[in-house]
Amino acid sequence: MGELAVTTMWPRARLIIVALVALACSTALCGEGHARPLLGESTCSGSWYCEKHTATMTAFAFGKLGNASGTGNWQGSFANHPPRVKCKVNTRDVPDPSANWPWMTKIKILDPPVFEFRNRRNQVKERTIFKLTDNGDPDCVEGLYWADIYHGRWLDPELNRPCSCGGVEDSVCVDGTNGVDNCRDARVFGKRTVTYIVQLHR
Repeated sequence: MGELAVTTMWPRARLIIVALVALACSTALCGEGHARPLLGESTCSGSWYCEKHTATMTAFAFGKLGNASGTGNWQGSFANHPPRVKCKVNTRDVPDPSANWPWMTKIKILDPPVFEFRNRRNQVKERTIFKLTDNGDPDCVEGLYWADIYHGRWLDPELNRPCSCGGVEDSVCVDGTNGVDNCRDARVFGKRTVTYIVQLHR
């Protein structure tokens, strides 16, 4: 009865309560390193929480059909460090917490807000959310919370370029059109400093 009254008689009061709860979700209440729930997203509350990290992000393409998770890679997936990897931080060896994230962990890009990818017909598609499907950088050259974004395996055969990207042997490519080359896209992406939010289970 009380909930009905708030919903039907005092909608403004309910909105004020929700706003106050959101403002109260500071580091002290949400835990060290936990980001405030994303506006409009319930996936950072309840049994889920989110962390915000600023880290190095790189890109790769083509490669073998198999990968560390056994699912294969696709546009919209990424790799990070394998379990038990340690990184140099101020001359100390520090375990990378992201190396323990389970497969299919999601990250959402905050800054820059979107990344561009090219499909089979070389058309630009924008993405902001990626899932963990692979591992790499076992020596932690790229630092804590590194992520490697997969750009795909489309390659226009009329370009007469080898199906090779980053020196990976036995790469598999899929024929595309209009000059598409996902390896070129990955090279253009290069190395960046990116801020993202990761969704984790409590």
